[in-house]
Amino acid sequence: MTVPESPAGYTDYREYSFPRGLGVITALPLLAIASAFISSESILIIVESPVLNLICVGIAVPLFIFIHESIHYITASTFGYDPIYEWPTMVYVPQVSLPVRHMVSMLLAPQILSLAYAVLLLSGVNQTLQIIMGLGLLLNLGSSSSDVLWAIRRVTWPTGTKVVVGEDLANYVAFPKDAV
Repeated sequence: MTVPESPAGYTDYREYSFPRGLGVITALPLLAIASAFISSESILIIVESPVLNLICVGIAVPLFIFIHESIHYITASTFGYDPIYEWPTMVYVPQVSLPVRHMVSMLLAPQILSLAYAVLLLSGVNQTLQIIMGLGLLLNLGSSSSDVLWAIRRVTWPTGTKVVVGEDLANYVAFPKDAV
């Protein structure tokens, strides 16, 4: 892999990844929120049907992942980028440093699903749909930990920081020289 060439006035690009375990630490509170929500008194989800278990695991899980990643893809396309969807869990814009507002919008756009799942759960749909929407809420919040981490990381770096996804799918960061 060739490291992208950094623009004038910037440090050299270097690979950036989160410390091991940080995703799990971030996912736990998100999963706890979703779990508390779907096990509240007004919504108590208990799956007793093996057929429903099969539907949830075999059909709903891949569908929810696809929908989540498609929202990343649609958001990137709306901003005029040419994103790539790597099944099952990655959408990226290769070799392009995105502005902070575009990056954060792309990362957090699928959270509209969490809101939709919560509204449907509260709307009194039948138990089968409650189970499916509850699973969707759990998956969307739990799997969004890296999206949330990247959004936080992106807004806390110095203004003008460049982040690109390399050919090897790693993230590379270059900071303005006057900020380091």
